[in-house]
Amino acid sequence: MSILLDDKQSLKFNTTFRNSIVKVKNVYYTQWRCASMFFKSVRIGIAMTPLLSLVIWLFTKHKLLDFINIIFYVSLIIFIIVFALLIVQEGIFDTTSYGFRRLKFLLSSSKKNQTIKDDEFFNPKHAKKDHYTISSWVIPILIINLLYLVLAIVISFSI
Repeated sequence: MSILLDDKQSLKFNTTFRNSIVKVKNVYYTQWRCASMFFKSVRIGIAMTPLLSLVIWLFTKHKLLDFINIIFYVSLIIFIIVFALLIVQEGIFDTTSYGFRRLKFLLSSSKKNQTIKDDEFFNPKHAKKDHYTISSWVIPILIINLLYLVLAIVISFSI
């Protein structure tokens, strides 16, 4: 059994097929690009803490225990900063912010309410957004600095 297509259907099939190939290429390119960015962030995360610790260590006494302590402090500071950034990017505080903005809108005067009634920020309709974007470098740097913290603790107790 054969199906005969006229020129319009054939052209529609060819362009649809071509578009699907382009979409597949874009998906693979995007996945490769994300993987490349992930490995780049891992390399930067692995090198950042020891290099920063080495620079700080050059201005102190040159003892191994001092270097391990500096690695601990630097990785702890970076871990706290990146963890706070992760919490903000995940939208943990969005419901609290929603409550305060909604309360401010309800307690405002009726004249001010009319001016900001259509504003999404001052008169929010939803507590949380549908989608949150977390930077690709946040989680690898967080895990790497956690490993540096644990490693510094283990090494300092074994010396």
